[in-house]
Amino acid sequence: MATLLTKRRHIYFNIKIKWIRLKLKIIVITLNAGITRQLFLKRCVLLSL
Repeated sequence: MATLLTKRRHIYFNIKIKWIRLKLKIIVITLNAGITRQLFLKRCVLLSL
């Protein structure tokens, strides 16, 4: 019984870590996209001036 519980907990923990990593990746990607868009827009504005 104890081994089953520890196994289940281990699997749950692994899934949790994967989810956290995935969320961090998504956050980083969205931030990078936002920064590049801002830079691109600024460059376009400067070129139009």
